[in-house]
Amino acid sequence: GVFHYQETGEAIIAFDDIDGHWAQGQIEIAQQNGYIGGVGYIEGIGKHCFAPDATLTREQVAVILSRILKLENVFQMNLVVQDAVSDWAKADVEKAIVCGVFALEDNNTFRATEPITRAEVCQALAPYTQTVASVVQGQQKQVQEALQEASTALRTLYYLSLIHI
Repeated sequence: GVFHYQETGEAIIAFDDIDGHWAQGQIEIAQQNGYIGGVGYIEGIGKHCFAPDATLTREQVAVILSRILKLENVFQMNLVVQDAVSDWAKADVEKAIVCGVFALEDNNTFRATEPITRAEVCQALAPYTQTVASVVQGQQKQVQEALQEASTALRTLYYLSLIHI
């Protein structure tokens, strides 16, 4: 499927800050299934720190969604974002904007380092699902599978307390 990871043989790194956390079980399941750490969609904060109670920024969510949705900058557009975007996030933020997951604001800003709201996450996903539906008309089964996998990925983010819906 769209969101399937192949086994890499990499050892799972234990996070030191999840012991006893209310979401420890879900975090460990997501980690064992390749969603967190290593080649997963979500990385920790440093090698052994997950920061389960930290809020996410707009650029962090852009990176996560870019990875989950496997976005590509097929037009090779170079965007001019007027405010700062972290170097590690620039390529994924650009993909998310080019693919319509996020939009620049009127003054070409992204507010990359600001916290993201639940409404902004929903707004980010809506154009993607509409684009997928229009591009693959007549391939309802594939669309349903892709949306189901996106739903599963979003539930994982929710259970990990990375988004609150």
